[in-house]
Amino acid sequence: MPDQDDTRQRQDDIKKLIIEHNRRLQLLKEQQARQGISTDPRIIIEIEDIEAKIEELQDKSKISQPPQSNLQILVMDDEEVKADPLRMLLENYGFQAEKETNPHNVWRLVQQKHYDIIFLDIIMPNYDYDGIEVLVDIKTFSPNTKVIAITGYAQGEQIAEIMRLGASGFIQRSPYTPPERYRDKITEVLKLPSLFNSVALDNVLLHHLWNRVQYGKEQLQKQSLAGLIKLIFNSIDGFDDFHVRVGTDEEIDIQFENQRNEGFWKERGSLLQIACLDWSEKDIGLAEYRNFRAKLTRVKLGFLITYNGFSNELWQALSDEGTKDPLVVLVDHSDLKALISAEDREKLLRDFVKKAIRGYSDFSKSSSTVHEISQRREIDLLPETDTTIQVLVELKNDIKEFTSVEQKNFIRKLSQSLNLASNQINILNIKSGSVLVTLEMPKEAAQQLVSMYLTNTSILRTLNITRVEIEPQSNEELQKDNQADNTNKFKSSCENDKDLIYTIEDQPWFAPDFPSIAEVDETALGKVKSKIAVVIITATEVELKAVLHLLTPLSRRKQILGVYSGPETYYLGKFGAHNAVVTKCRMGSIGEGSVILATEQAQRLWQPKAIVMTGIAFGKSPGNQKLADVLIASQIISYEQQRVGSDGIIQRGSIPPSNTTLLNRFENIRGWTFSRPDGKACKIHIGPVLSGEKLIDKPEFKANLFNQFPQAIGGEMEGAGLVAASGRVGTAWILVKSICDWGDGKKHKQHQPLAAAAAASLVHHVLNQKTVLKAIKNPDN
Repeated sequence: MPDQDDTRQRQDDIKKLIIEHNRRLQLLKEQQARQGISTDPRIIIEIEDIEAKIEELQDKSKISQPPQSNLQILVMDDEEVKADPLRMLLENYGFQAEKETNPHNVWRLVQQKHYDIIFLDIIMPNYDYDGIEVLVDIKTFSPNTKVIAITGYAQGEQIAEIMRLGASGFIQRSPYTPPERYRDKITEVLKLPSLFNSVALDNVLLHHLWNRVQYGKEQLQKQSLAGLIKLIFNSIDGFDDFHVRVGTDEEIDIQFENQRNEGFWKERGSLLQIACLDWSEKDIGLAEYRNFRAKLTRVKLGFLITYNGFSNELWQALSDEGTKDPLVVLVDHSDLKALISAEDREKLLRDFVKKAIRGYSDFSKSSSTVHEISQRREIDLLPETDTTIQVLVELKNDIKEFTSVEQKNFIRKLSQSLNLASNQINILNIKSGSVLVTLEMPKEAAQQLVSMYLTNTSILRTLNITRVEIEPQSNEELQKDNQADNTNKFKSSCENDKDLIYTIEDQPWFAPDFPSIAEVDETALGKVKSKIAVVIITATEVELKAVLHLLTPLSRRKQILGVYSGPETYYLGKFGAHNAVVTKCRMGSIGEGSVILATEQAQRLWQPKAIVMTGIAFGKSPGNQKLADVLIASQIISYEQQRVGSDGIIQRGSIPPSNTTLLNRFENIRGWTFSRPDGKACKIHIGPVLSGEKLIDKPEFKANLFNQFPQAIGGEMEGAGLVAASGRVGTAWILVKSICDWGDGKKHKQHQPLAAAAAASLVHHVLNQKTVLKAIKNPDN
């Protein structure tokens, strides 16, 4: 009688034989289909052949046993039925293999135990957390671990994204994948030299994590912030060794060994203590500061880090007195942003340490001293300005009082939206009743605030702002500019558009407000959900209004449907001849990260045939283009993906093309007309469009971009995110945007509604053709 080990080996060998049998059967079917044979082939294997094949496989197994059988391997797949068989297969090959089905555990596992290789499933429908994010966690906390990505399909853009983020290889999984392919892939990645420059990869991961910290899912905040701090300190010589300890749900402690030998850092002790706090509902206060100082018993220097900010209570209690050690460095959102973009992080970190806090008192400081202390970290980061003006802001009538806590939160949020430090905005006066608040702020910020009010930006509604006015005693020149803005009569600075003067309310495309919406629950949609053909993505409130202005109710519905799914809002209706979903990126026009999140969630929820991004862009040349001309992207060129070499700036990665079918439909459309207020007809320009997170407002920088990419016809900020997200799933995409300025610093935001309306009009005209999406298949098919 054979023992249990022999029986198990025999069963495994038979399983391999069946897999090989199925693979050959599939190949034969495909061959016969090409030859026009419709019979159902069957392969008959005699029992004697099976016995002979088993003996052959056993002999091969003995010969091909991997030499490095002591390798530690982790299989990460959210489905037990896939994770367990792969783990058993790897064990049969002699490896030490484990499995994990919860992606949220991986970032801790790779710190607790060393894995040589991780097989990582990219698509995880059981979790709101895909393999791309797990890959980022692995390469952040265990950079030497080699990752082999497993995917059921392999689009070029998806493979490029996986490899860009540090994967060593990938396997396209199917029922007919031979088991030895997993073993061979292990041998392959072990033999290959590293494909990555570690500094370049760390910078890619750093910016990916920064996007996650700012705009990502709440459950990823903990490891995102911890990973961000690890990469920042690891980029500085002497801070390589670290230990992470997870405390409460909103706290992570990190210790770095200080291996620097020179005087400044040597005097700071052998350990640096860091606490990452994620208090999502409030600023960090005195209690958290005291708790952190209590941990610094054997440490001379600590960093208290939060993405949000620090409370007034804490600033009032800070003291420059007391013992010399320990020192505490307070790091918030603006400091993190400065560290990420700094060319010399070590120098900037030294400057932070020089302004560290030595202790705290019980509110014994005067207000002037408090202000001085609160400025010490920020003063080097603030832009110089010699002009401040007064702005009158009216809040909603149902706000009965404006408490000190509410004032602090109001100033913090308004400062963030205007990209200012909190001490650059001061409340001069508060009038009760209607709650009129007089603010003092830099001139440029006041101009931006007025523009936000005129375009009805969502952040102002969040802050309950209903009116913004420049106070009469403020700068006269600015007052004249804003009086012209408030009449909604505008004139372009471009010579070609000098006669473009109009009143917005008189235009047929003007979208003054949102249409009537009927709120419905996602579960009540029924069959409607499966009949969505296209998702239209916008980045700003102006763009969203332009699209909704042309959206009509679905068949047998009286109103447009509003669906709330998680943090996103979707509007369902007819756009042209197709059932469509319209949405706006959650954080407004802020570049690639927000668009990736919005696009991925829309794809998962609605599974559309196509995704169209429409909105506003900057043009290339006012000599060949006009304001409100429409740009159709044949390709998206991400100018952020560049390498600076000895021979100049070199583009990295692929330049993804738009979907061929969609591009063809837009290229060959007939009968579309859109006239500007001066009667001139808008034209269509087709070609590559630049995309990146930098706001282009300097003629010199714009000129350099078009010198590098002379084929480009214009640029914007969100397209690269659309490509990255759509490419992972394989959804057809196209970008259609209209020119609202020339990227030269002369931002005439009054022309944004015109440009947004022109782009939305063209998309509506194309989608009004019933067969325009007929040749496009859903990614699942």
